[in-house]
Amino acid sequence: MTHEQLISACFTWHWNTFPEERRMLYAVNNNISEGILSYVPAYKKTHVARMEGAKNKAKGVVAGVWDFCYLPVSGGCVYMDAKVGQDKLSEEQIDFKDKCHSRGIICEVFSSLKQFQELIIKYNGR
Repeated sequence: MTHEQLISACFTWHWNTFPEERRMLYAVNNNISEGILSYVPAYKKTHVARMEGAKNKAKGVVAGVWDFCYLPVSGGCVYMDAKVGQDKLSEEQIDFKDKCHSRGIICEVFSSLKQFQELIIKYNGR
């Protein structure tokens, strides 16, 4: 399963399982859309990626922010990040996690839909 497939499966499960919590789990747009690049000829991909990156940067998209923000029923905020295979936290993601922890914000990493489900249930109180 790819990173994008895992993120999609987790979001869909949450959306369908907890309709009363819709919009309390949302993805952070911190990557260029692979969908955009799939329609671009190979010789233009670098140019388009740079343009998209510049637009995102101007809008406040920053490296290191985690994949999901979850606002559980009990209050607060939990950031969650998917890691697939040998993928690991980048330096920017570690910096983000450390800054979150210093402010009392929880950060969790998951590698499967089952782990994600367990985290939601843990913080959801169900």
